[in-house]
Amino acid sequence: MFLREVLFNAPPEDSPLIDRNDKNGIRHQFLTNGNSSLVANFLGQPWQGDYVFSSGNLVLDMLHNFFLESGARMGKLRVYESTTNPVAKRLCGYLLTPGGVHQLACTVALEKLTGVSVPTMRPIPDISNTKIPETAEFHAKGLHATLYRFSDNDCQRLSEVFNGSHPEDGCPLSVVDGHPDGHPLADLATAPASGIPSFDMGEMKETVDRLMKGNDYSKLDDAMAAMNENRKPINGTNVKL
Repeated sequence: MFLREVLFNAPPEDSPLIDRNDKNGIRHQFLTNGNSSLVANFLGQPWQGDYVFSSGNLVLDMLHNFFLESGARMGKLRVYESTTNPVAKRLCGYLLTPGGVHQLACTVALEKLTGVSVPTMRPIPDISNTKIPETAEFHAKGLHATLYRFSDNDCQRLSEVFNGSHPEDGCPLSVVDGHPDGHPLADLATAPASGIPSFDMGEMKETVDRLMKGNDYSKLDDAMAAMNENRKPINGTNVKL
């Protein structure tokens, strides 16, 4: 009944899984991490690399990678369908784009290794990125057909495998050296409810005084002056050192 509701009665962009969102989750993440990220899977188990599979047989290894990428894509789709938060949906839209590239790369490699038309099996699950509005901006940039080679030394011949055209829209597949441009780190606001206030300038000066006791203070005054010049007000109050 649950699958019928999701598959037949509601498109993914309408968040058909949202009613199940608050019934599950890792509660201790919110209690112990102050709503920050948790280096663990959805069961709360820390990442240990025990998911790495290396049999020594290339076809078997690629099949296993294809299986993992398909499972990862399923998880992203279900998260997407479980929220109406626009930031979360846009994040899922982005993650589904390179995730789809990784899934496609495995199928292209398997096709070249075996002659079997594995790319025709994808996308798995059978919900195309074209049905996810938040993927459109990333597809427009060609990211759905771009495989990044982060290392300067590894996988030098990757473009000999990942080439041709995307099976859905015919966009040329390409390998790009390096990594995509990142985004500047956000200057996050304080979170008093989580016990994460901004630093107190008086306490900071006291700490510095203790650390610098008996040392040369000649550069300390300049550093403190620079901090006073550049820092932001705390709770609307300018407190100078």
